[in-house]
Amino acid sequence: MYFDFFDIILFILLFFSCLFLTGFIIAKQKERNSLKNIVLKANLEQQKLLFPTKVKAIERFALFIERLKIENLSQRIKPISEVTELYKLLLIATIEQEFNHNAVQHIYISEASYQSVVNAKNVTISHIELSAKENPNSLTDFREALIKPSSDLPLSISSSLLSLKRELSSL
Repeated sequence: MYFDFFDIILFILLFFSCLFLTGFIIAKQKERNSLKNIVLKANLEQQKLLFPTKVKAIERFALFIERLKIENLSQRIKPISEVTELYKLLLIATIEQEFNHNAVQHIYISEASYQSVVNAKNVTISHIELSAKENPNSLTDFREALIKPSSDLPLSISSSLLSLKRELSSL
């Protein structure tokens, strides 16, 4: 077979074009992989930095839930008068104040855990309001009704604590 000079030049240009294109593609892939590695390392470093903050947020919400238990709440907060309504308002205001104090921590925990904490808070407040409605005249009866076990109150508190424990173990 006979090749003239033009055909040889064309084959050489085609060969080097393919070689250049292959090298270019490989270089782009290496660059993309190195960028992925940099992003992955940055994400890993960020997770390492956020870990103590997430643990602290879970601890604060767990402490809030423990303080939300009626027996702890009634021991910690003493009535300021013999009026049931005032004691009820004091208990609810204390719960809301403690919750608001910890509310900013919700950005470090999952939405499900945060909702379980909110649910436990709301169930506790509902229990306090129901007990006050059933015993509006006697502070002693109101406090006894508070401590009496409710069907959904211990369940909401324990499920909230369980949710926080699961989140802590998943970190």
